[in-house]
Amino acid sequence: MRVATSLMYDHAVSSFATQQKRIYEAQQQISTGLKIASPHQDPSAAVNIDRLQSLEGRMETYQRNVDTMNERLSLEDTSMSDMSNVYQRMRELAVQAGNTALPQESRLALAAEMREGLQSLAALGNTINSQGHYSFAGAQGDQKPIDTFEVSGMVAASINGDNTARNIEIAEGRVMKLGDNVASDFLRTESNNALRTRGELSNTGSARAMSAFVSDSTVFSGQNITISFDTSNTYDVLADDGSILLADQDYRPGETIEYGGIRTAIDGSPSVGDSFVIESATTKDAFTVINQLIGVLRSGTGDQLSAMVDQSLTDINSLQEKLSVAQVEAGSKLNSLEQQKSNNADMNLYLTKSLSALRDTDYVTAISQLQQEMTIFDAAQATFAKIQQSSLFDHI
Repeated sequence: MRVATSLMYDHAVSSFATQQKRIYEAQQQISTGLKIASPHQDPSAAVNIDRLQSLEGRMETYQRNVDTMNERLSLEDTSMSDMSNVYQRMRELAVQAGNTALPQESRLALAAEMREGLQSLAALGNTINSQGHYSFAGAQGDQKPIDTFEVSGMVAASINGDNTARNIEIAEGRVMKLGDNVASDFLRTESNNALRTRGELSNTGSARAMSAFVSDSTVFSGQNITISFDTSNTYDVLADDGSILLADQDYRPGETIEYGGIRTAIDGSPSVGDSFVIESATTKDAFTVINQLIGVLRSGTGDQLSAMVDQSLTDINSLQEKLSVAQVEAGSKLNSLEQQKSNNADMNLYLTKSLSALRDTDYVTAISQLQQEMTIFDAAQATFAKIQQSSLFDHI
């Protein structure tokens, strides 16, 4: 068989190029620390690397979500613990108020401390987290959940919040609710003598009313009443059928309005025709519970005070129970988050090891491979040089 000189050279150049490519790949593995520089080197491994990197990225997101939820729930738990302390103090004050022999000065002092307790409760309910959102406002994190105003020595409050919770992913296939601890839920309790004051939708003035309560159960008949402003300075009290129970009463912003054992207060500037309906309700908020006791402490009789203390202690205990349930739920979530964070860390370690095994350079193997390829390349060069120097006359 005849071997042309050009064929011999072409074959040698091709072999040298192939060997140089192997040397270059080995050098690249060592310099970059990556076993696979491009997908064509190992398509199957490249696909697995992409999959593992995607999983690793999701795990980082899950851990950030866990940290965010842990921070927010810890803050909620702290705030609710402080609320519980406020309730405990309110209970102690209510028990003291049950002593009918207390002089009026002592009653007023108890009422003043209760009023300050309500301010503390409002501040805790309006706790702001590190993201700048109200912790207990639910999905409406930018809206203050507890809006307070002072009337007649009491702290009236409007409690808002949207309990549409957000589902936050904390692991593959697992979500946890964020924002389901809403002030409007755990600051209200069921009560058999609850009332509410509802402003009509047609109102155009700036007046707002505190939630009404039963101040004297001995004369309370259970009927709904309406406070209607015939001028901006006077109001009528109407029955359900529209008949006038009280006419042309002078309106002074923030002063108590009382009729038939019902007490409320309105603040602000009403427009002519504005009206507020006082009707039965199934729940009573914490501010109403304490305000009704404050009202009787300030101006009630001994018998009224005894009855109100009993009712208030019942309501405070009920509020404390609802708050405790919310605390237990938050605590359970915190425990679950701690375990999930550990699980995520374990999974992340597994992914890192698996990814490293596919992607990262084994330096001992790579250096040995480089040395072997360079030896082969040097030997090939030497062999080709020897063959190139040979001629037919060397074998005659």
